[in-house]
Amino acid sequence: MLAVLTPEVEWTLLDATQKKIDAVRAFAEDLGLRNVRAVAARAENLAHDPAYRQSYDGAVSRALAALPVVLELSRGFVCQGGLVAAIKGPRWSEELAASRAAMEALALELLHSIEVTSTDRPTWLVIMRALGPAPPPYPRGEGRPRSDPLGGNRR
Repeated sequence: MLAVLTPEVEWTLLDATQKKIDAVRAFAEDLGLRNVRAVAARAENLAHDPAYRQSYDGAVSRALAALPVVLELSRGFVCQGGLVAAIKGPRWSEELAASRAAMEALALELLHSIEVTSTDRPTWLVIMRALGPAPPPYPRGEGRPRSDPLGGNRR
């Protein structure tokens, strides 16, 4: 949807499942979207690849994981001053409270949260800014952000 609404923005779409990426590529081609690149990889790995690390002005996630996990998986992609935007449900404030340790470790500051009123279910957009470069050890190895989240909360 964002790629359709903002054709002037280049979008890299990431999923670990090749079948999903193949479907996204087909959709983008059918819609004539020239601003979409779809990549099949795990964020924990790709965020350390020099071609992707700190290469983006922003990262957007939807229905990925609890906020501390989302922050860790996103932070390596975002440049200094870049934004991390997480689309969250009604427990967003609890997740935000559980994200303090992750925010500190990942050098992120909360800019704001916005209720999205044009959706069928309760939805909030939580937006953070990257302060400085991405801390080198993050994200941690494959599966670790989800199995051992920063701050200790799991989804």
